[in-house]
Amino acid sequence: MSNDSNSVMKTIVSGSAWSFIGVILAASFFYWQEYRNPFDFRIELIDEFKLIEVKEKISDLKVIYKNEDILENEKEIKVIRFRISNLGDTILQTYYDQLEPFGIDFGKAKVLNVETISSNSDDLRRKLIKNFLADPEKDTSQVLFSKVIFESGDTILFKVTLLQVASEE
Repeated sequence: MSNDSNSVMKTIVSGSAWSFIGVILAASFFYWQEYRNPFDFRIELIDEFKLIEVKEKISDLKVIYKNEDILENEKEIKVIRFRISNLGDTILQTYYDQLEPFGIDFGKAKVLNVETISSNSDDLRRKLIKNFLADPEKDTSQVLFSKVIFESGDTILFKVTLLQVASEE
């Protein structure tokens, strides 16, 4: 009877071990499916610089932009470069909130120009900032993007020129 009880005990222990391993694997798979973030969308600041930098006040120096002396009005023109990249799963147009704009707001600064520098996607190059370029005279602090499809691995580099209140450094 001891052989029978040992074999029954081994069956219970080995069966329980496999059941336990199965439960752990199922829980791990569920956790991975539910809590992993398949999206890795990034908007990164590459660099920024002043277009004209005046270190000292010079009485007869004027910098005119559209008939406005920006030095006298304590303003500056700044150039900022950004990279937008999608390192995760493809982002479809239906994933965007259709009631909210998608873009960057520069607060009190006025956006003078937006220009695509490079992209590995012709679709992004043509469509992402198309709305801004359609009306270059509009007075806005925002760069709004079209809600385009971002394929996995898509990257675009663009430059924004701003007119803003001069910062003290």
